[in-house]
Amino acid sequence: MRQRRYADIANTWNVMVENARPIVESLGPAAERHQALETRVQGLVRLNEQAEAMRSELSSVMKQRRELTLEGAETYRRFRADLQAHHGLDSVELIRYGLQPKGRPRKATKKKVEEPAKAKSVEAGKVDVEVAPA
Repeated sequence: MRQRRYADIANTWNVMVENARPIVESLGPAAERHQALETRVQGLVRLNEQAEAMRSELSSVMKQRRELTLEGAETYRRFRADLQAHHGLDSVELIRYGLQPKGRPRKATKKKVEEPAKAKSVEAGKVDVEVAPA
């Protein structure tokens, strides 16, 4: 049930208890039920007040959590940038901190090492030829 519903129930019961107070002596055995209902009304009112206080505290805690998350996000981004600056944006070391390197780390493969050497040998074998105008 919603909080308002409990407050309405407490008010309805309280009206009955207070209005029956003058005639409770004439009701005989029903006086015990009147007393029990009065005790339950007091308990319900107390719990409603407690729930409202907790709701207010929850709202305060939620606001603090939201603010801390915003501040923490800024600090996180700055520290992430510090780690990236220290290790380099494409360093595999970043994975250790839960960060993904920018781009994939490049390793020199055998094929890539051979290509520049081959290009140099091809250029070395070229002969400069001058063509005479016709």
